[in-house]
Amino acid sequence: MFPGFALDDFENFRPERATSNVYNRQRLGVKEKVDEILHAALADLGPHRPDLEAGAADHAPNLRNNRCVDAQWGYLWRKAGERLAIEEVIEGSRGVADLLAAPPPHRLHALLAVVVDPEGFALGARVPGRALVDAANLRLVLGDHALRARLLDALRALPGAFAFAIPGREPPAAPAVTEADVEAFLASFAEDGEVSFAVERRWTRAEAAAAGSGLLAAARADLAALEPVFALAAWSRANDQVGFDALLERVRAERAHEEEEHEREQRAFADRRAESAAAGRERLERMVADRTPGMTRAGTREIALPKPPLWAQPPAGRRPRREDAPAPAAAPTPQTTISAAEAGDGAQPPAEAGTGPTERFEAPGTGGVRPERPRRDEARAGVHDERPERPRDEGRPGAHADRRGPGPARPQAPVHAHGAPRPITLPHPDPGTALAGATTISGLSPGKLVRFRQGPLRGRVGTLFEVGPKGEARVMLGLFTTRVPAAHLVEVRRRAAEPQGGT
Repeated sequence: MFPGFALDDFENFRPERATSNVYNRQRLGVKEKVDEILHAALADLGPHRPDLEAGAADHAPNLRNNRCVDAQWGYLWRKAGERLAIEEVIEGSRGVADLLAAPPPHRLHALLAVVVDPEGFALGARVPGRALVDAANLRLVLGDHALRARLLDALRALPGAFAFAIPGREPPAAPAVTEADVEAFLASFAEDGEVSFAVERRWTRAEAAAAGSGLLAAARADLAALEPVFALAAWSRANDQVGFDALLERVRAERAHEEEEHEREQRAFADRRAESAAAGRERLERMVADRTPGMTRAGTREIALPKPPLWAQPPAGRRPRREDAPAPAAAPTPQTTISAAEAGDGAQPPAEAGTGPTERFEAPGTGGVRPERPRRDEARAGVHDERPERPRDEGRPGAHADRRGPGPARPQAPVHAHGAPRPITLPHPDPGTALAGATTISGLSPGKLVRFRQGPLRGRVGTLFEVGPKGEARVMLGLFTTRVPAAHLVEVRRRAAEPQGGT
């Protein structure tokens, strides 16, 4: 049994509650009461309008109602198949802004509506302005004199409690509607407008609550009286003034044409992108083909060594260290040597043959001779030293130590009677023993300049830092080091330079 509406039912749609989920349960109770009225009316209209079915709007805030439930809508409208066809036409006729707005479905179709809002209870026949098919059909009905006369007769047959809404004017009672009222409404009922065709009856909150369960019978009678008006105002197969089938066919053809144009543009874009990629690949292959001979020549010619960084350059006044090219077997490597008698007791014997190329260190302004400070034991032996003699400390441990740390003693410069040092030749260290504990593989030893023969660094020159026991070499390229197989490296031999300023 229909319980009727209570005064609190209308409070749930006030602005302060319309956006809150706290009152969803109360609004659901109102929705169930509205649904009971609609199903009772549908049972009465069933034999005459089998194309109608009941529906209701959401009772909870969500995206479809912009998160605001300011009224509970229930309605009798056409069935789902016809609604989908009409919405297809509407979507093909609406602009982008309308599509983004996404109005709720009950704003796109003609309705026999039941509404509960904060003001009370209402029911009526409505054709929303956004229901493009129904609105266009209604304009054609009002533009035809015979159909307009039938619609006026249906309006005048309604009870006096019904009113006909006209924008900007006090709504006249439905039985008193005139031709002038219809013309005034038609002038404001423009295409793509917000004006709706509405014939409705309203109960205040107090009247609806006072009616109690009797409101169900009154609503059923009013909806049955509105059915002739709804049949003339809304589009249906029996009231097709717009040629809906041809309209739907035209919209589908336009959409198919648009889709075909879109696919054609996509294919053209894909073809252009493929052509661009092919041109890029061809250009890259041509560049590689043009550079291949140059790369081959670069692998066989001598590569000029880059200028070393500042930290690797010798101090000012000293000639840079050079590695002499290997001399022919018939021409032994020349060395400047001194005898033990000339060098004195503190001098080291000359380097043995085969220990590597030698180099003489010279200081500017000395005629190719680099002076060295005489050792303390030589000064004590009678060689004149212009520096004041430091006091001897016989008791200090290690006072008689002549050198620091392990390893061979430094070579001492022989001194003339007048104190001028003689030139001394220092041999280069053997490449095989350049670094302590280093390993030599394939004639390569740490400290040598090497060139990469294979790999991504092919043609680059670096310094061999170490060679592992498994044949893996570590090469320095400036501050960068890398490990490669020793077989990928070849030694870079520099050309021998002429001595400068030697005597």
